[in-house]
Amino acid sequence: MRFLSQHHGNATCRPGFVLPGILIVILLLTMAVYSFSEQMINDLEFSVAQQQSIQRRCCIDSGVAYIAALSRTDDWNRDTQDDAERLFRNIPISESDKDWQFSIVVPRTVRDDLIRYGVVDESAKLDINHLAVDEEGAKVSRQRLLAIPGMTEQATDSILDWLDEDDEPRPNGAERNYYHSLGLEGMPDNGPFASLHRLSFVHGVSRSLVFAEDSNGDGWLDTNEDNGDESWPADNADGILQRGWSEFLTVRSGESTLREDGEHKINVNSDDLAELFDALVQEFDQDTALFVTALRLYGPANWQAPVQVTRQSIEDRIRYQLSEDGSEGSQEPRQTEKQNESRGGLNLGVEPAHVIGSLYELFGTTVRTKSASGKTILTSPWGDKDKVESISKHMPRLRDVLTTGPAEGIRGRVNINEAAVEILRGIPGISEEKLTLMVKERQSFVRSRGLSHTDATAWLLDRKVFTLPELWTMGPYITGRGNVLSATIVAYHSRTGPVARALVVVDGTKYPTRILKHADKSSLPGVFREQIK
Repeated sequence: MRFLSQHHGNATCRPGFVLPGILIVILLLTMAVYSFSEQMINDLEFSVAQQQSIQRRCCIDSGVAYIAALSRTDDWNRDTQDDAERLFRNIPISESDKDWQFSIVVPRTVRDDLIRYGVVDESAKLDINHLAVDEEGAKVSRQRLLAIPGMTEQATDSILDWLDEDDEPRPNGAERNYYHSLGLEGMPDNGPFASLHRLSFVHGVSRSLVFAEDSNGDGWLDTNEDNGDESWPADNADGILQRGWSEFLTVRSGESTLREDGEHKINVNSDDLAELFDALVQEFDQDTALFVTALRLYGPANWQAPVQVTRQSIEDRIRYQLSEDGSEGSQEPRQTEKQNESRGGLNLGVEPAHVIGSLYELFGTTVRTKSASGKTILTSPWGDKDKVESISKHMPRLRDVLTTGPAEGIRGRVNINEAAVEILRGIPGISEEKLTLMVKERQSFVRSRGLSHTDATAWLLDRKVFTLPELWTMGPYITGRGNVLSATIVAYHSRTGPVARALVVVDGTKYPTRILKHADKSSLPGVFREQIK
């Protein structure tokens, strides 16, 4: 009995050992569940973060596509803030999900300024990659560069030396031997600049000259660029971003030479004059074709055309000659391989003597032709130089179907409606008196109306800023708008505000539009958040 009692007593003690075991099992299961839940939560958070990252990227990409579509239209050219906000602010990426939106903004350079919506036309700056470097053209290029604040003769000559193909330094410039003496192999490029950052390597140039207080070169006034000596870079903490030369210079600009339907416009400077003649007959009539091709062959008879500024060597540029009777403006064409090409009594099998600098040359110009039947004076089918109203009437159509540049686009002309005074001052043919009048009329007329590309320079005549003969000279350097656009795209959520931004440059001179630059940046500083929402 004692044994049974003892045995029974031992048996009654087992629950004391089982309970801790159960608790341990429960604890292990709880830890496993907790670990699993933690992993699931982490996976969920990762999935949400991935989804948000994709949404942010889609938002930015939608903004890029939006700008690319606008780059080939007139819609981007909005002069009033209300118009710009309607076009560029709070654009949802889809109709079904309007929580994710993007805005397209212009970099803010003044601390207390409101955010401006829109894009920047790169043609409003001086494109250093399309400056003329030949002997004659370099004179104009020097004039245009020296108009930039802080530009020196040393920097000017060195920039042109960097662009040209030879190794002969200009009087104040530098070529390969100079850079090699400093251990800078592979410089200069003897060609175009890949970016403005590359410009800082040029002899006589520094990063502070190119970007000044804008340490990262993004065009935005960041906190570290407005706090004095607290952090790099050095700045005067005045609430205004000093951008240096980057405010005035660019390495990419251009205008499309395509029609709205994507077809190429007729290039009046085509090398094939017979083909040009036939295209003009089809688009206009034989008299028009005769006048334009004769202008190419012999040049204008009633004014002295300037030597065209190109990046070619002096041996290759067009040489201008006097007519047989000694009057200015008539130039003798040279024979080519096509000896028997003729249209309308003109021998088109010769090399043309004149390059048409702008479509303004088609107005008010006369041409002295030579043919088997003798000499003839041809007059413009679009009116004489004293009939300004004729230009307003005909220029829209001419701009729609004609161009002075190739299918690849026209590079380097300055948008007179957007360019800074310093850029305008360097354009040949603009005096200080004319510049003052031009800026005044631009503020009162262009800004109040807004202009399409078809008449975006004609106001210079309408407001009597320049005469037609003056535009004959200025024409090769000016335009009313370009098709290479830069902008800041801000992606944001309706509840959390801005979450990402990107700096982009798109080139609408070709189809499809090309993305020249896409740089992801951090979200906008907090001071902008209330304005962006």
